[in-house]
Amino acid sequence: MKTEEQLTFNDDPIVKQYQSSFELIRKGEFEQAYNLYEEIIKKDVSLPEIFPVMKCLKFWINRKDLISKKSGNLERAAILQSEWRAFEKFLVKKDIGDLRFSVHFRDAVYFRIIDCYINEFQSNKVRNPDTLILLAEAFLEVAQYEKCRDTLIYAARFRPKDPMISVLTGEAWFFLGETDKAMAYYRDAFFYGPRTIRLAVIKAPPILKLIRTVEDIGFSGVEINIWLPVYAAVLGVFSVVSPLNARDLEQIQKKTYEYEIDYEIRKSSRGETEPILLNHYIFLLDFLKFSEDGDCQKKISALLRKIRAVNENIYHKLRKRYE
Repeated sequence: MKTEEQLTFNDDPIVKQYQSSFELIRKGEFEQAYNLYEEIIKKDVSLPEIFPVMKCLKFWINRKDLISKKSGNLERAAILQSEWRAFEKFLVKKDIGDLRFSVHFRDAVYFRIIDCYINEFQSNKVRNPDTLILLAEAFLEVAQYEKCRDTLIYAARFRPKDPMISVLTGEAWFFLGETDKAMAYYRDAFFYGPRTIRLAVIKAPPILKLIRTVEDIGFSGVEINIWLPVYAAVLGVFSVVSPLNARDLEQIQKKTYEYEIDYEIRKSSRGETEPILLNHYIFLLDFLKFSEDGDCQKKISALLRKIRAVNENIYHKLRKRYE
């Protein structure tokens, strides 16, 4: 047989035509991709994987008018995200949930969402960090980790110590391979505002494992958020400490004193106050551990005694780390 006739599967022009459709899908050109598949089918070729992809294309083609009716950037981004969730359910329902090329559909949808958020942010004279947070989440979905990080660093200029900005920055740094930086951001996020963190955004395996650990202990709902940093300290997950300036330290000490009073008053309903107070003690312990204060060991011992008075079990798990 002549060399030019010895075609591999990947050399087949029909297969190449089929594979080229992925770029059309990624660009969101669903109708063009669908028409291309119809041409391939007319050639009576055996490519059975075309049919589930055509079902997916039809899903998005049928929603074209619904999406285009939304004129505002935020409205359009919201409907795209809603339809993406519906699409994920559709994949499961049609038994094509593990479709290897669904990533191309994800890119098509999320790059449009990203454009919506960028246009929204740029069109407003008043810079809205909430839009930047949404943009960063969209970057995470398509594994654009550097863009996510840079967006969040910019957002933090408008809203320092925002828990969602911190936790998403932790996600970005983790998937960029900077684990220590990531843990420092997670630690700050779960200190400055654990209740406001949406755990669903977290994909980093160490934090997911930590969430499961707290759940297995018996906590649920917002309890997971407020107990997570305590068990992160117990298990040594949040081992990286961010520096504190004098003003931050003063504010944390003042807030700790307020929680101590609240804890004493709420003798019969200390539920949420207990882990928050423990978290403040731990935060101060970490500061003292790396402090050059000559009395730091004495202050550490005093804080450990306070922890013992609140929760003896946590005290015994922590004492070796600080004594």
